[in-house]
Amino acid sequence: MAPLSILEEVGVIARSHRIPYHVLLELTYGCNLRCVMCYNPTHEAVGELSLEEYVGLFDELARLGTVQLTLTGGEVLARRDFWDIARAARDRHFALRIFTNGTRVTPEIAQRFADLAPLSVEVSLYGATAATHDAVTARGGSFVSTLEGIRNLRAAGVRVVTKTLLTQLNKHEVDDTLALVDALDVRFKGFDPVVFETHAGDDGPLALRVAADEVARLVPWHLHVTEDLACGDDEPMCGAAHDFVSITPHGEVYPCLSMRIPMGNIRDRSFEEIWTAPHHEVDRVRSATWGQLSTCGGCDARGVCQRCPGLAHHEDGDVLGPSSTHCELSFARLDDMTGDPHV
Repeated sequence: MAPLSILEEVGVIARSHRIPYHVLLELTYGCNLRCVMCYNPTHEAVGELSLEEYVGLFDELARLGTVQLTLTGGEVLARRDFWDIARAARDRHFALRIFTNGTRVTPEIAQRFADLAPLSVEVSLYGATAATHDAVTARGGSFVSTLEGIRNLRAAGVRVVTKTLLTQLNKHEVDDTLALVDALDVRFKGFDPVVFETHAGDDGPLALRVAADEVARLVPWHLHVTEDLACGDDEPMCGAAHDFVSITPHGEVYPCLSMRIPMGNIRDRSFEEIWTAPHHEVDRVRSATWGQLSTCGGCDARGVCQRCPGLAHHEDGDVLGPSSTHCELSFARLDDMTGDPHV
């Protein structure tokens, strides 16, 4: 196992003390793309938190010990005041990660990103060809614009991280996508095979999921997007509501993007009140360890499982229960590794 970075070590300490070390901010649902599998519920920039509200939130987060902010959308550049928000965050010495689709990143904008000194700027690649990428984004020319944006960021000295959501539309380009990443000379976070319903409840995107056995054949284990793997019996299931939390453009606080359990709205109460207040379902997440999960604790596939309690809650109704999707993916991976199909 690779040694932890300083930020990761601080994160481990934060998790044990329930400090909101890492906060993900969906700044807007506005976006210039219309990705066919996107969970974005509206693609509209309506009723968003103002710059002044973000400044107040940043001051509170800094006082509570937050170290890292992830700024995402929608598309962050769809907000006209994005640079004001990002600069307010940077002025308070948060470590920034920024997600963008890259299509609007000119050399000048790339330099503005560089001036923020982010940990990384993450850009999704949905394929290795214009035909595939543009079919996913539903916007012609987006592939060319995305590549140009990535190159502009690289030229400005920004650390660029790419990632790919694996779907039926791009599964045939796994090897070519890896070759493209190498040619771009950027870090690749991996292939993510989990497609969600939209936050509005539309399950149409699920038809784009790749079957678990195909995922295991197509994507080597080390090229999976990995977050919290199943670990020791006394360890928390994941970072949600321990050291991580997400906030929507309208101020709704959730344990994470995939765990849509409302904790409160910062327009009604302070973030500190929301973070510290008793909450039955969130407290179940916070108190549970891997050893306490009756179904998952002794599972044969535990060592390769990326079980998500948010997805478990969404799919099967229980944050402490199994996630059907991750059960399928984990056993398919185990079968592929051992050559012994699970029965």
